[in-house]
Amino acid sequence: MRFAIVVMAAFFCASAHAEVNMDRIAKDRWLEVRSENFIIITDAKEKIARSLVRDLENFRYFIHFMQKRQVIDSPPPLKIFAIQNARTFKALDLPEQWGGVFLKRIHEDIAIANITNFKLSQEKAGWGNQVLLHEYFHYASRTFFEASHYPLWYSEGEADYFGTFRFADRGKAVTIGTVSVVGARIYSLRDSRGRLKDIDVEDLFKTTQLGMAWRRNIESSKERRRASEEISEFYARAMFTYHYLSRSAEAIDMKSKYLTLINTGMDIDKAFALAFDMSWEELNEEIQDYLSSARVPGWRFKVGGDGIVFPEVAANVRELDRTEIIREAVGAMTRVGVYSDEEIDTLFAYAQENEAETLDLAIARIDWLFNSGEDISAAVASAEEQYGDDALVRVWSAVPEVSRVQALLAVEHPSAKNALGKLRNLNRGVLNEDKFNRLAYYNLGTITARTDEEDPKLLNEARIMLDSAKLLMSENWRQSILSSEMSLSTLMQEPDQLLMQKNLYATISDGEWITKGYGRFVKEMLELRRLGNSKGEVTDKTIHYAEGSKFEGELLNGTPQGPGSLTNYLGAQLNGNFVNGKIEGEGELKSSNGYRYVGEFHDGVIAGKGVLEFPGDREIKRQTGDYRMGQEHGYQEIEYRNGDVLTGYHRAGTKHGKFTFTKMGDAPIEREFYLGLMRYKVGDNLLYAGAFDEEYLPHNLGTCYYTDVNEVYRCRFEHGELKEVNKKSNLILTTN
Repeated sequence: MRFAIVVMAAFFCASAHAEVNMDRIAKDRWLEVRSENFIIITDAKEKIARSLVRDLENFRYFIHFMQKRQVIDSPPPLKIFAIQNARTFKALDLPEQWGGVFLKRIHEDIAIANITNFKLSQEKAGWGNQVLLHEYFHYASRTFFEASHYPLWYSEGEADYFGTFRFADRGKAVTIGTVSVVGARIYSLRDSRGRLKDIDVEDLFKTTQLGMAWRRNIESSKERRRASEEISEFYARAMFTYHYLSRSAEAIDMKSKYLTLINTGMDIDKAFALAFDMSWEELNEEIQDYLSSARVPGWRFKVGGDGIVFPEVAANVRELDRTEIIREAVGAMTRVGVYSDEEIDTLFAYAQENEAETLDLAIARIDWLFNSGEDISAAVASAEEQYGDDALVRVWSAVPEVSRVQALLAVEHPSAKNALGKLRNLNRGVLNEDKFNRLAYYNLGTITARTDEEDPKLLNEARIMLDSAKLLMSENWRQSILSSEMSLSTLMQEPDQLLMQKNLYATISDGEWITKGYGRFVKEMLELRRLGNSKGEVTDKTIHYAEGSKFEGELLNGTPQGPGSLTNYLGAQLNGNFVNGKIEGEGELKSSNGYRYVGEFHDGVIAGKGVLEFPGDREIKRQTGDYRMGQEHGYQEIEYRNGDVLTGYHRAGTKHGKFTFTKMGDAPIEREFYLGLMRYKVGDNLLYAGAFDEEYLPHNLGTCYYTDVNEVYRCRFEHGELKEVNKKSNLILTTN
């Protein structure tokens, strides 16, 4: 039952495509309810609107009380479109039984919830209340809490579970996990005869993406219905598995141990075996028995006195006029990301016709274009013309500037360093005005991580910026942010940070570099370093670790001290002299995927001079040279299996500096690189930096610097021959 298409975390049900009816939406009566942490835009009556914000503020306080995770100080309020009228959903061209969605966008976060069954009672709440709380929990867990990785089943099951939050005993208690609140979920797990379907826990734990029958994707009503049923089943399986694993302190410990292990990069089967100490089939049977029992218990907490004391909720309510609701609706619909280009153009045209355009909609248009992969330069220029020096406009103007500055640096343009300084100051200025501007954090961190910066202060600034961006931005950005963070940690020689980043990268990425390639070799080096300082069962001259790893050699107070061999559960082995649990001086590392390094170590990691032999299926046979944190850093001689040799300089694993390529029987080829981009002089007045072919000639896309006229453009080569100079794109870099 694995699903294949990436979608948003939400409740869904398919429906046929209709058409957006903005006139109908604009005629409705809409209220805005503001509290300290929420802005609710709703078509519900004022009594319900106030109840919405009260429930959300109470729930926010409760999950922070329960989770005890770090909370961002005074974040901007979350905007939620809470729609009660079914006809409004039809006018928005959203599926009538669609529950809601949480969206982290570049500019702001937004949630849309279908509250058609919302109940005023805090004790007898309906499905609409459940949807609202489920969607907010996604926001809280991804924005306020530490940036760990949680599997899909866990995040959706946890959101469903906490979404059962209700008051009881006339406000004297609160409960979570009461199955009656989400009774509809159990029906998704029963077949036509009413029998409970198999939970299939192994499949559930290994499902990473959901395929959704969304709007136009599936034409057949039968296929749409089946896809919708599978998704409902997934949510039900996730909910009740999480429920079972929250039933007791022992179960919670097993669940927590499992999450810890997979966040260290351990594979799912191994982590499951260590955490649960049972087979998939055994856990499956236990959950089936649990659901079949007469009573599935939840948790109950006292309110007031020595229990939970909820703060007072203050809320302001006002009615939105026609222009305001058009502006709010168009902005929200643009950010949902499910409408076609034509529909979005129509929505913006409608806003313009009704004089509803504002800075927020101008930013929404830029956001839309950016996420669609379109050129944003014209939209940014238009926003600059209308709204001047606003921080939101300035930070968007910096997005293409990041690529421009990198291109200037790559071709060694004399203005590059000055442009880099201006770009940094621009983003710093935005953050002085808006400490939650996630794009400014990303820009400021990325531009340093992707240049040849060596200043420790700037490297540390970049690390802080990327850490903030990772917390504030959506999952879609995490892999890019982690790549930059890993480069910074390598340069700053921070092995503990690098291990955490590589583990998270391995957990969220299926790229062979980290799962099978050189990235895995470096990750295992870091894991062995940590293992040497872990506690285990000591017998004579052997330490046995919980996950099946072991150390054999000299010990001091239960810690490796002196000659020895450290082997992890996958078979990676570290041989040499250990000091306080870490290998030091000359040593050997053999990874579980066929790499072998012999050379210098420092503080438990590869550092200094050494020889690295590659697995037999790789083009490279071996490389000899300088290393930092397991990455090539300094001079390297690379020998290929066909006899070719490449010598030159690297920076944190990337070609950077002068290189000589010697092919068997041919004259040596000399080239220069800038962070993996080849620099190549074409004639007297053109310097190229970019991709290259097997003969080390310019090939495919790059940057061309015409030194005689002082202009820099994007360009394209084919095997050393210039084919195109793009003087009309937003990547033009004129510097006159």
